[in-house]
Amino acid sequence: MAKTLLLADDSVTIQRVIELTFAHEDVRVVAVADGKRAVEYISVERPDIVVADVGVAEVDGFGIVAHMKKSAALRDIPVLLLAGAFEPVDEGRVRASGCDGILVKPFEPQQLVGRVKELLAERRGKNGKDNGKDKGKERNGKRVFGALGIGGLKLKLHRACVGQLFDNTEQVLDAEEIYALAKKMA
Repeated sequence: MAKTLLLADDSVTIQRVIELTFAHEDVRVVAVADGKRAVEYISVERPDIVVADVGVAEVDGFGIVAHMKKSAALRDIPVLLLAGAFEPVDEGRVRASGCDGILVKPFEPQQLVGRVKELLAERRGKNGKDNGKDKGKERNGKRVFGALGIGGLKLKLHRACVGQLFDNTEQVLDAEEIYALAKKMA
């Protein structure tokens, strides 16, 4: 069954690009031009994932995230924010919002498809619909056991290199520590 992606962006061009990007994927794109319509849609239809521009009219992307995170029925829906290349992005606000990531426009269509698929797979796992097996994913012949993208930086942890990255392979890092490590490695 096709997943529903709600896109909140006032750019008709972005709406069309994203619709075309997912035309051959198992994802149905519903586009709205402002955040108020997005909040109304989310409350009634419960999409599988939301992609929202940080500067969308009426209710901005951060407002959409806030609306969703305060509702027990909506907080498990992944939200990916979009920002223009020349828009200043407050990394602290992004982390504090509870969104699941941010992509800077223009972006490669396959980058968006990959991120949406990752978030949908993570949601399936959180909802107990996985098979309980190894949570790693195969990428380029290596098992990826964790990945975090913040502000265009992405850190992937592979079983083979975890020991090289950390003194203690059982170490747990929060988002800020991973962000700092990714920045050092970039």
